[in-house]
Amino acid sequence: MKEIVFPMLGIVVLALSGCAASGKLYKEVVQVKPPKVDGVSRVVVLRPNEFAAGGRAAYLFVGEKEKRFVSNGGFVILDVVPAKYSISVRLNGDNRACELDANLIESKEDYYFEIKPNSDLVLSHAISAGVAAGFSATGKYGAAGVTPSGPTFDLKACKGFFFIYPIEKNQALKKLEVIRESE
Repeated sequence: MKEIVFPMLGIVVLALSGCAASGKLYKEVVQVKPPKVDGVSRVVVLRPNEFAAGGRAAYLFVGEKEKRFVSNGGFVILDVVPAKYSISVRLNGDNRACELDANLIESKEDYYFEIKPNSDLVLSHAISAGVAAGFSATGKYGAAGVTPSGPTFDLKACKGFFFIYPIEKNQALKKLEVIRESE
């Protein structure tokens, strides 16, 4: 019995561990990052350290050109030309995404977004496909009922493994104190 239990336990531990961010803390990164220049908006995307989907990589797309990996407990900083962008996040190899239209039109402005596991689909991936279909067939996707919309952000679709939404600067800065840069 021990011959089976211990190897299986090791496999489970490896599956649950994974992509934790290992870069510098946010305050260290912004101290050395060049200041924003005129005609540039800064996008900060954070992903708090969570057990659910902790070993899964989140891939961030800003427009069609920018693709970045965001680790569990990590963040990325992007400088973009002010414009309207489609921002999406997905699991690598999965076509389902959470998409958000964002008007990042203010030059020299900082915009903050948070990535969280989509609770419906995390549960769906954790159990068998037959049972999972019933959970995800409800059409309710998202993170605790967060539905970003308004003059600046418009949630287009969120049927992916991860959920992305805008977050207030003060909330973001508090969360950024303990997470590290995704490398």
